[in-house]
Amino acid sequence: MDDILSGADDITTAKKMQRQLIGLMKEGCFHLYKWSANSEELLKDVPTENKEFLFNENDELVKTLGLPWRPREDIFMYQMNLREVPVTITKRTALSFISKLYDPPGLLQPIIIKAKMMIKKIWLQKIDWDLASSRN
Repeated sequence: MDDILSGADDITTAKKMQRQLIGLMKEGCFHLYKWSANSEELLKDVPTENKEFLFNENDELVKTLGLPWRPREDIFMYQMNLREVPVTITKRTALSFISKLYDPPGLLQPIIIKAKMMIKKIWLQKIDWDLASSRN
């Protein structure tokens, strides 16, 4: 089964959503586990063996949708090797670099869209895949 990532504006709404999700999945004979939340209150009724994050001093990170998440601070961590940023931008290097951005929640979309617009500009120059763009 895949991970589910959701959120709410307040604990009451989150608890209601949690109950609905548990009920819905139970109807299909699915058991939910690996629960994590940025609120201890939301995990209060979840059995310990079904929790991924326990709010103890040893817990700091969990992975959700393949991304490191710090529930206490409620932040995702993105990692990128800036040494891989090409000095010379070509169609090939630009496309390769952009395709390495892993962003299932879509938080980096403003950056990704600008990068794709840059690729479009390079493409419109009608140059070969491995020739440097004239507008680096």
